[in-house]
Amino acid sequence: MTTPITTDPHPTSSGWAYRPAEFTDQTVPLLRTDIGTRCGRSLRSRYGLVDEKTLNQVLGDFGVIASELLTNALRHAAAKGFGPVEVIVALEPDDLLLVVHDGSGQGPLLDTTDPGQHAGGLGLHLVMSLTDDRWGWKATARGKFVWARFSLDTLVADGEQHRGDAAPDPAARATSLTPAHDGALWLSRALPEGERDRPFTQWGSGAPAGIPLGWTFRAVVVAAGHAQRAIGHLTLAGLPLGPALLHNPVDAPPTVTFLVPTASPDTAPVDMAFVPDGSHLLCPRPGTVGGEHRWIVAPDGSGELTDLQVLHQALAATSGPPCHLPHPTRPTTGLALDSEAAAS
Repeated sequence: MTTPITTDPHPTSSGWAYRPAEFTDQTVPLLRTDIGTRCGRSLRSRYGLVDEKTLNQVLGDFGVIASELLTNALRHAAAKGFGPVEVIVALEPDDLLLVVHDGSGQGPLLDTTDPGQHAGGLGLHLVMSLTDDRWGWKATARGKFVWARFSLDTLVADGEQHRGDAAPDPAARATSLTPAHDGALWLSRALPEGERDRPFTQWGSGAPAGIPLGWTFRAVVVAAGHAQRAIGHLTLAGLPLGPALLHNPVDAPPTVTFLVPTASPDTAPVDMAFVPDGSHLLCPRPGTVGGEHRWIVAPDGSGELTDLQVLHQALAATSGPPCHLPHPTRPTTGLALDSEAAAS
């Protein structure tokens, strides 16, 4: 039987490339493990003394992205005879870049199924969240490549602190990092001015932060399966979509909480329920995954919220009579990588 992946990936100018002789259901976990090992070695070499917990979080998040893109290449290309598959990993100045090239010309579609428990269950929505929407795809002469860029700013900041640089206060640090951290600062502004450091303390200990409702936004809860389909519908239609938080406990069905404007009507439609104003919503730090609470649409600092009526229409469009929304469109995102170079 042919070995699923090469033991010595082909080096590139800034990383390495895998060209598996076969691409089977065994290949994805093998590739993810090898990518994580090599990225960890490279990042330790680049940043020196960094907190291993921070590094493991970075590697874990990048592994989730890799699992999703590799699983899609398996299910929608290799398993249907559209091969071969090539995987490129590049260590860029500020990012980790992953490129997956396969033989299918069909572009990736946002997952509109229930989240589930498998590695790719949250689909491209999770890739969008973890990369701050820095992903895309492009057709090539031999199929397509799908790419995703993952920020290394958390390692940069952590490395500076371990080298003895002055550490800024949590709110100042949040503004200096990625848009995902701007989302953290935005969440903290839902607290009274004298308490806005508290969420960063809770996040720093690895716990979700309690964010009060009713001051800067309200919250409605929707069954996870319906919510996931509605998110896909709104995203493809190009309609405003605010933060959405998945709660996936082990002993109850998963739900998704949408943040909506404070001016929303007091009575929610029948397909959703308000979280009481004045209560605290447990929110993980934007850009992190794991645990019962996970952002599937992370706050980006813009303050954009989901309109309650638009959400209701999207839920109706995916589980009931169709509603008239704009034709689904999604602009493609450019990549500073030649399509044929990605395949060669």
